Amino acid sequence: MRADAPAPSLAARTDPARPYVAHGLATDLVAQGLGAHALRLDLSLGRALGALVVPGWHREGGALLGLGITLHPLGEGLAGLELALRADGRWIPAESKGGRDRFLGRLSLELGYRLVVRGAQLGAAAGVRLRPGPASRWGPVLRLWVGWAV
Repeated sequence: MRADAPAPSLAARTDPARPYVAHGLATDLVAQGLGAHALRLDLSLGRALGALVVPGWHREGGALLGLGITLHPLGEGLAGLELALRADGRWIPAESKGGRDRFLGRLSLELGYRLVVRGAQLGAAAGVRLRPGPASRWGPVLRLWVGWAV
C-alpha cells in the first residue's frame, strides 16, 4: 500500500509587515527664528495615525505647549505626507506681583511632508491658524523642522 501525501497546511503565509517610521524628535527652524524654542516629539499610533507633543519656551518669557493629531495617508508612519490638527498654547507670567498671568492659544490645520533618510528627517508644513477669543484672527502657518526619526 502507498502512503498518502500529507495534506497542505491551512495556515496562510504572509510577508512580514514593512517597517515604518514610528518616532521622531525635531525642532522647528522657523519658530526658532521667531524666538520659540521647542522640541517636536512625534509618536506613531500606527501606519496612518500619529500624535505630537511640542513642549518648549519663548525667549520673551513663558512656557509653550503644543498637542496634535496627525494623519499619514500614505501609510508610511511619520514619513511622507502629513495632515495635522494642532492646538498650541503659551503661558506668559505676570510682569509685576499684582499683575495677572496670561494665556495665548491657537488652533491650526497644516499640510506637510516629511523626508526621512537614514534616521535624519527634514519636514515642511503650511496651513492656517485661528486665535480664538473676542478678537479671533486667522493667519498663515509655516513650519520647517529638522531632527531624527526611527
